[in-house]
Amino acid sequence: MNHPPIFTPSRKAALETLERFVERVPQYAQRRNFVTPTLSEVSCLSPYIRLRLISEEEVLAAVLSQHRFGAAEKFIQEVCWRSYWRNWLELNSAVWCGYEQTLAAFADKKDPQVTAVCEAASKIPTLNHWVEELTRTGYLHNHIRMYFASIWIHTLKLPWALGAEFFMQHLYDGDPASNTLSWRWVAGLHTVGKTYLAKAENIEFHTGKRFDSGGISLATSPAAIDDFIPEDKEPMIACDLIEYSDTPYIIVASDEELSLETVIPRQALMRSQVIFVPTELSVAPAVKAFRAEALSDAIARLTHAGAKVAVYSQTAAEDNTLQVTPEASCLVCLPAIGKSRHSVVMATHQIFGVERSIRYTRHRWDLSAQFPRATGFFPYWNHIRKVLEKRYAGSLA
Repeated sequence: MNHPPIFTPSRKAALETLERFVERVPQYAQRRNFVTPTLSEVSCLSPYIRLRLISEEEVLAAVLSQHRFGAAEKFIQEVCWRSYWRNWLELNSAVWCGYEQTLAAFADKKDPQVTAVCEAASKIPTLNHWVEELTRTGYLHNHIRMYFASIWIHTLKLPWALGAEFFMQHLYDGDPASNTLSWRWVAGLHTVGKTYLAKAENIEFHTGKRFDSGGISLATSPAAIDDFIPEDKEPMIACDLIEYSDTPYIIVASDEELSLETVIPRQALMRSQVIFVPTELSVAPAVKAFRAEALSDAIARLTHAGAKVAVYSQTAAEDNTLQVTPEASCLVCLPAIGKSRHSVVMATHQIFGVERSIRYTRHRWDLSAQFPRATGFFPYWNHIRKVLEKRYAGSLA
């Protein structure tokens, strides 16, 4: 049997993956839900986009340089779903706080059934296969993720947050917004009255009968779930797009913003010191290695572009070995809601203290993709489509 792809954590691999996929974009709408052994019906770009080894706008520019908008619309929508989830969680950050508090409440509790599933030792062979694929490759087809979450939540009656966290520990593209909110959607917590229930015939059809329910009757009605959302929210931090001047910069970024040379002018980079802040995560060794190699790849590219690059650690900050230039302008590339934001904000305070003037920015795609009034994806899509129409007017029809 052909196996799913093994991902190489580099920008070069990201660009090569995009180049291979672009010609298949017109077939994406009809074929994206089918799970082939080689995952040939989907782009497999999400691990690279997750760490910004390649950006959403680069992907869209490549697609729209070869295809009319109508032929590529479904794929473009899927790229924008990730931005929508981030935008939604930004405006509803108490949902993320609730997720973290729920995980903390389970921290000292061991559920034998949860352990069995996570160790690929459950009574459902298909589920065990998917666990093995996830832990081996760091990836699962989106339809498989939905089936998995539905079985976990509604058939096995396991806590949704523990399943979401299991994915976050093993997915190369594990994203606080996309992952958490997708699990909530399957659980029926995100959209009122809408729950996702996996069906055996649907699994068989979309996997070419390679997988089935293993003789287990799948749930036909949703599990009853209490939704915990605290009143407190993470504070909003104002960000703006930077027009770079001739001054030197100290640029603080997370290890999830790994193609800065594509959004910061080279002349500005040559005057800059970039400090990457590793995200404090409890993840599988393979995911740690993937992220570490991706960061090394980014450091090499930025160094080649003329920037001075350092990696933050609390020890380095306390010992002043980061050698922060006193007169430089301070820029912080603020990550979306999640553990990376916490790590970057804490590091920023450690590096600069509380008296130094700091400007916060986001990737230009994040800033252009924000839409505070959107309450659902399709109102958001109507907004982002106008952004794309303006940016890629020559490709739309």
